[in-house]
Amino acid sequence: MTDQAPDNQTNKSQSSGWADDFRDDMHDMRDDLKQGAKDFRQEFRVSTRHRNSGWIWGLLLILAGGLLLLQNVTYFQLHNWWALFILIPSFGSFADAWAHYRDQGRISGRVRSSLLSGFIFACVAAFFLFNLSLGQYWPVLIILAGLAVLVNAMLPE
Repeated sequence: MTDQAPDNQTNKSQSSGWADDFRDDMHDMRDDLKQGAKDFRQEFRVSTRHRNSGWIWGLLLILAGGLLLLQNVTYFQLHNWWALFILIPSFGSFADAWAHYRDQGRISGRVRSSLLSGFIFACVAAFFLFNLSLGQYWPVLIILAGLAVLVNAMLPE
């Protein structure tokens, strides 16, 4: 009879050890889920903050109004006004570069590629706005692309 008492105590201690381990695992899982939810909320706040592109549209309206006022007040004539629509993606690229720079706190590859695409769109728009010959000045775009590849190769990601 005395042999059975220690076996019962051993079984109780083993079962309570298993229950303690399970409870600890559940607490760890709960903490991980809370941290994951907190990280998700933070990432959602950051991603929705960058979708606010109202300042881009405000800047475009100011630019368009300024050009129209300049035409009415002076003898300046903008014959290729449609080229202003090419500037819209360049402003979007510059805004994207600024948003990624704010998030990462450094000039990463994504920031550099956004800047490059913004400069390319701005150069194409400048060709048309100032009646420059794209056939004559197209090597400028190749030079910009080469500079971008060189800078991306030299700078760390």
